[in-house]
Amino acid sequence: MNDRKFEDNIIKYNSAIHRFAFRLTRDKTKAQDLVQESFYKAFKYKNSFKSGSNFKSWIFTIVKNTFFDQYKKVKRRAVSSKPIEDLEQFSSITARNEVYSNFAVEEIEEKILSLSLKNRLPIALYAKGFSYIEIAQTLKIPIGTVKSRINTGRKNLKQELALS
Repeated sequence: MNDRKFEDNIIKYNSAIHRFAFRLTRDKTKAQDLVQESFYKAFKYKNSFKSGSNFKSWIFTIVKNTFFDQYKKVKRRAVSSKPIEDLEQFSSITARNEVYSNFAVEEIEEKILSLSLKNRLPIALYAKGFSYIEIAQTLKIPIGTVKSRINTGRKNLKQELALS
């Protein structure tokens, strides 16, 4: 991808990228930092973008991965001033929470895969940050159908997760 086309795509998705970063960080300043770092990485690795691929998905993946990388760094650097003896009581709680969290994510992903294809595709695209209009264009179906299928898929997921 040449520099001009790259810049055009960045400009095109700039506001959506900022909104996504804000949803991840819940802080305007941190969101701006996240976007800046993500744009740097995207520009640095723009040659890895395969022409014909979806630029929006590519850049959103970079933003998401950058956020997770920053989160992991902060978590590793966090130093507690409490003695280790005081923290021992929380280690089993943390371990249990991680197990439940991992189990819940796996269960949700499994339930999404169990949805019918017509409901699964719109939900998957919506989860990746696509708008209703983009999903409708991609799947070549009316926007009302997209909204209906996402709504139906959400209801089915809630029911499936409530039963398990």
